[in-house]
Amino acid sequence: MSSESTAASCLGSTVRSDFPFFEQQPGLVYLNSSAMPLRPRTVLESVSRGFFDPTASASALAEAERRIARFLSVDEEDVQPVMGCHMAFERVYELIHSPERNVYLTSPFAHKAALTPLDRWQRRGWVRRLPLQLDASGRTDVSALAERLGPEVRAVVVNHVASVTGAVEPLEDIAALLKDHGERCGRDVLLIVDGAQSVPRLPVDAGVADFYLVASQKCGALPGGVVITSARGRAAIAGSPDPGRGLLATREHLRAGTPHIESVVSLASAFEYLGRLRSGTDTGMVAVERAIAKLTERLLDGLAKVGGIEVLGESRRFNAGIVSFLHRDRSAGELGAALAERGIVVRAGVKDAFDHWFCVPDLPEVHPAVRQRDGAIRASLSFYNTPGDIDRLLAALEEVIS
Repeated sequence: MSSESTAASCLGSTVRSDFPFFEQQPGLVYLNSSAMPLRPRTVLESVSRGFFDPTASASALAEAERRIARFLSVDEEDVQPVMGCHMAFERVYELIHSPERNVYLTSPFAHKAALTPLDRWQRRGWVRRLPLQLDASGRTDVSALAERLGPEVRAVVVNHVASVTGAVEPLEDIAALLKDHGERCGRDVLLIVDGAQSVPRLPVDAGVADFYLVASQKCGALPGGVVITSARGRAAIAGSPDPGRGLLATREHLRAGTPHIESVVSLASAFEYLGRLRSGTDTGMVAVERAIAKLTERLLDGLAKVGGIEVLGESRRFNAGIVSFLHRDRSAGELGAALAERGIVVRAGVKDAFDHWFCVPDLPEVHPAVRQRDGAIRASLSFYNTPGDIDRLLAALEEVIS
């Protein structure tokens, strides 16, 4: 099947009219959804309505929280609006802190929003942060994790989907391990999950974690987010197994002040939009997941034919549509600029002021080539992309590299 006929039948071709961006920039190929996905028109309209009717904010917030809970397969009481994920991570760590159990096991792909508070506390001697071991597929090695759950471990911090490699963590297996450990040893090890890249790409049951953080701007909504808190997580905050005290303490400490209502309302609108998507017999996030999977396969097949390209952590079976790669002779900055000149927007992951690539401080420990070659290119696929977008990227790479 040609790329034209494939594009005509894909989800991306049927939804592009829902995004004002494509009306304003019809010639651009946008492959940077991990950093900032495009916003559908319905989300922008929901925000506009909220700004012009502030008297309805309380009821709008309550309804938005109900819709978010349904989308993430949790109860309404589990949804806690926050101003942003960086502050939410810091607040959660503070609320569950225990001097006697001060070890946090963290994914090597953890975003600096999750790591900055822990690293600051580690410098002060309050906590210790130790990296999790990865298996051959680039995901947390659950067997190795089981051997590290000593009495001093307070929490395990992972990305549901790694923002560099697209690797999907085995959350259910990790959660089952931690539950079994708690029942056997009488010490709960909490599971804290960064869901920034998973929620807009996969069907998600956020209740699998004790704290599941959702960045609303990664879902096509306004900046902000929500934290999904389990009963066990709330008990850790309250220092009590009583459900009522746990919920009261959690809301008191995470909801203090006026919530970012526009962010929560826009997130609910984004979820409603995603839930209405349809491709053949697939609907909602199943349609999204399968559309992205087809594009990912096409991209990986194409990159394998481009000379000098190395894909970081390639694992087709567990990839949620984020592909990072580098070239043996061309820097990420050079490639990114050349692609931009050809109307293709990707993320050129070069070193920032904090000596990080892609906002992932530990990345060079897993993939030293990123530091050796001064960065990598990240192509982040979304359901609004088409096979034609992939083909244009591959053709541009061939032209630039040849």
